[in-house]
Amino acid sequence: MADIRDQLLAAFSLEHREHQTAIREAFARARGGEAIDVREVFRRAHSLKGAARAVDLPAVEAIAHSLETLFAPALEAGVQFSGAEIGQALTKLDEIERAVNPPKPETQAPGQDAKPAADATAFLRVDAERVAQLSATVHELSAEIDANAHMAETSAALARESQALSRAIEQALQNPQRAAQALTGLAAQARTLARSAALAARGQAERSWSAERLSAQLREDLARIAMVSADTVFSGMGPMLRDMAQEQGLTAELNVSGLTTEADRALLQSLRDPVIQLLRNALAHGAEAAGERKRHGKPEALQVSLALSARAGRLELRVADDGRGPDWRKIESTARARGLIGRNEAEETSSDDALASLVFEPGFSTAEHVESIAGRGMGLSVVAEAVRRAGGAVHMRQGRPHGTEFVISTPLTAARQSIVLLQDAGARFGLPAYAVERVLDIKPAALGLVGGRQTLSVSQDGNQIIIPVIPLSRVTGTKSAVRADASGEEKVAVAVLRQGETRLGLMADAAEDVREATLVNFEAGHVAPINLAATQLEDGESAPVLDPEIVFQRFLRHDLDLSTDRAQIPVAARARKHVILVVDDSVTTRTLEKSILEAQGYRVILAVDGLDALEALKRDGAEIDLIVADVEMPRLDGFGLLESLKRDASLARLPVIMMTSRAEQADIERGLGLGADAYLVKQSFDQRELLTTIRQLL
Repeated sequence: MADIRDQLLAAFSLEHREHQTAIREAFARARGGEAIDVREVFRRAHSLKGAARAVDLPAVEAIAHSLETLFAPALEAGVQFSGAEIGQALTKLDEIERAVNPPKPETQAPGQDAKPAADATAFLRVDAERVAQLSATVHELSAEIDANAHMAETSAALARESQALSRAIEQALQNPQRAAQALTGLAAQARTLARSAALAARGQAERSWSAERLSAQLREDLARIAMVSADTVFSGMGPMLRDMAQEQGLTAELNVSGLTTEADRALLQSLRDPVIQLLRNALAHGAEAAGERKRHGKPEALQVSLALSARAGRLELRVADDGRGPDWRKIESTARARGLIGRNEAEETSSDDALASLVFEPGFSTAEHVESIAGRGMGLSVVAEAVRRAGGAVHMRQGRPHGTEFVISTPLTAARQSIVLLQDAGARFGLPAYAVERVLDIKPAALGLVGGRQTLSVSQDGNQIIIPVIPLSRVTGTKSAVRADASGEEKVAVAVLRQGETRLGLMADAAEDVREATLVNFEAGHVAPINLAATQLEDGESAPVLDPEIVFQRFLRHDLDLSTDRAQIPVAARARKHVILVVDDSVTTRTLEKSILEAQGYRVILAVDGLDALEALKRDGAEIDLIVADVEMPRLDGFGLLESLKRDASLARLPVIMMTSRAEQADIERGLGLGADAYLVKQSFDQRELLTTIRQLL
């Protein structure tokens, strides 16, 4: 029976949050002028009462019943709730929150979550469609594993046949009189064996490619399974803020939005304490006297907002208040007193962005007295460290029109995020894509010198802005080189990082691409301070991923030497570019694929159909490394081109990727059966998939 009750309590913990969140959000929209669905709010209160009765929580049941009683007159009269009724309802919702999650003893560590009546993480509400997708992917991957086992048997059989053929050849050579006749038959066996080996190799390549694709799909499906809505973690923040404010003799209201945003459960839980600390910070540094707020036309209570959103694979949390805002002069004087910036340093050092980065330093505080919620200078440094462990960043800026705003940005999942890969001195380095505004491929002559520092002028929103540029080697400690383009002129790649309004260019030998990567945190004490994590690449190598926050900190504090002597930069030895033949009768498609491939450093030859491609192969076949071909083309289509290639021994080994709008299974099987190495459908075209496939085949 105890197990059943634990399960019921865990389910109730999730359900009550859902009902509370819905009611609170209805009230929040009402403040913005929207009408409340009174019947829906009443239904939520009634359901909450019934759920509390089912798990034998009479205190919660009684409060929920009083909510019903409070809502009943408006429901019966068909009118909206009054402001007083909404205020009473919020108080009752706070009481329910405290009844379900009672405060822990004083020995509880500050900011640590109160333990609910049952472990709410024991149950996870998962969309049935997601479970079905996960199951389908597992079955597909299992089938591929079985197929790989069959391929292993085929490879073993081919090895045995090869050994037998080798022994037969040796025996034939020992009898010169019969050697010629024997070798004729053995040659035929060798040709058959070679064809079988080629088919097996192609099959193995297909299986490997399919297994890798399914593995990636499985990772994605598992990540989606672990996604939960933000209300499971942040639904109780309003009562918490009001309680903290009352303890200080203050009044504060929290407006929460975006609680339906989904993210990795472990990630959301890791961000709970940082958000609580930012709420404390809003009270400590934003709260003003009632008279002062009235003079500025502000509501009597400090208005604090917590907004969550997700886009482009990132989770963003904004904590803002309408209080007094950052005291930049006090922040600067504190920083100078602590030696974080020089006492006579140039005025540019004291930009808002530079000063805002300093408030996250351990021990940094502008509070004049140590109080229960501020003064020790550790809160914001703890926030920054927790967010950094989650692979994200936190920034502070002036609120608009009043107050202070903190923005936390992290990947939606704890380990996966988009990475921009750079090459420098033969090594690879990653940068989190969220921090990279753009990547430029330029000639060193485009760089200028301002005050002995290397800069780059770029167009931004119709204006020309100057961006300081430093070699990546200054950050990583490597010795970089400059590459040459096809004309022999030197080229460099510049990744432009942005933090607030501050930009910084990192100059490397070359930029590769943007890819989704699994990050593995370095162990403490075994990594340079610029490194955030390591990522495993498709070719088996690993690359350190740099922490843009630390790079910016070093830049803003002049820890990085920005002066440069261009004459000291060596020119890299020219490396042969891979050549790709693109075959398509659509000029738009040819142009698109050419621009994508050339941006990745490939040399591209174009052909308008299969016959034109064969002519190009006769002319430049020795240079071409891979073919990307359409299926439906005049004169000679993609299937005909494949057949021609496989009949020519000198061209049969060329990898071929079919890019087509024909997604029928029969067409896919025909293309692969004719010898295509991959088959990509244009309707779901993703340039990353094309580039990944090319890298796998070259």
